[in-house]
Amino acid sequence: MTRAPLALLALLPLVLAGCATGPGAGPAAPSYDVEESNRLARSANQRYREGEYDRALGLARRAVDLHPDSPAAWNVLGLSSMELARNVDAAEAFQRAGELSPTDPRPYENLGWLYLRVGWAEPALRAYGVALERGPDGLESLRGAVEAARRINREDHQALERLTRLLIVETDPAYRKEYQLRRLRIEQQLQEQARGQ
Repeated sequence: MTRAPLALLALLPLVLAGCATGPGAGPAAPSYDVEESNRLARSANQRYREGEYDRALGLARRAVDLHPDSPAAWNVLGLSSMELARNVDAAEAFQRAGELSPTDPRPYENLGWLYLRVGWAEPALRAYGVALERGPDGLESLRGAVEAARRINREDHQALERLTRLLIVETDPAYRKEYQLRRLRIEQQLQEQARGQ
């Protein structure tokens, strides 16, 4: 038996797809109930805020079923899953929400929060980094990134820059004092490293 060249095998799906064009060919485009999905997502978010995590999870799942491209539904699905210790589901939901809404920092901020809660500071730092690319002045993202860097003892120029930015947006006096001291310590360490080279 002879083997067809790889290039021909690669073209086979395109040829077959071309044969299936025309009226009535192929599956119909799915229809989504966006309005009902949005209503369910809002209701799920309200239940989440009220601490009704099981109910929020059920509503969010229904919202995603009705409109799988709803970032709000995926985000509240992630939040509810996280509170119910369904961490893998939560991480997947936050990532999906982030893919569907490429400018919104909240899904990756929530993913960072999830990773910090389970003790994974390195992935948390990466997730907060994405959130900060999308929203450089996000208070929770900056706090999370600074905390994740602290947990892995990452005291570099990026940590210093984030602390500086955080001190601009932070209004809580207790946090400000802690961040000022940490910023000074990192600044001194970086100066000592520069002198030693």
